[in-house]
Amino acid sequence: MLSVEDWAEIRRLHFAEELGIKTIAKRLGVARNTVRIAVRSGHPPAYRRPRRPSAVDPYEDQIQALLKDYPTMPATVIAERIGWGRGITILKERVAELRPLYLRPIPISAPTIAPASWRSGTCGSRRSISRSATATPALPGDRGRVQLFAFHRLCAGHRRAR
Repeated sequence: MLSVEDWAEIRRLHFAEELGIKTIAKRLGVARNTVRIAVRSGHPPAYRRPRRPSAVDPYEDQIQALLKDYPTMPATVIAERIGWGRGITILKERVAELRPLYLRPIPISAPTIAPASWRSGTCGSRRSISRSATATPALPGDRGRVQLFAFHRLCAGHRRAR
């Protein structure tokens, strides 16, 4: 099989350096038909292995039925319900592939932030400026408000004692 590097080199030699198929084949030590195929193909070669049957395949319909009703059911519980008698890792991997198809997305909205208020105070003999705001959480089911507080300039000009 032709590697991606060889494919790129053949195409570079043919299109950039304008070498002939016979010359490229001699230079790289490949067959002329291989060079022709590489020049004609618009995409690099890719090895695609057909999917092999898995031990989980006969149980996939049962797994999907359980995930449809209970999308967060652990793979160990699914194994008990379908009568799985083999290793748990292969089942966990398949459940991990299938679970996102059945999970419902969590509706999240942007948090609501009330207008901020400026405060000024003193830190020793220096002035400090801070800003605070109130935010409403964005996750559904959350209640209450969160107080946000940030110092923009803390003790401007004040140096920490060493």
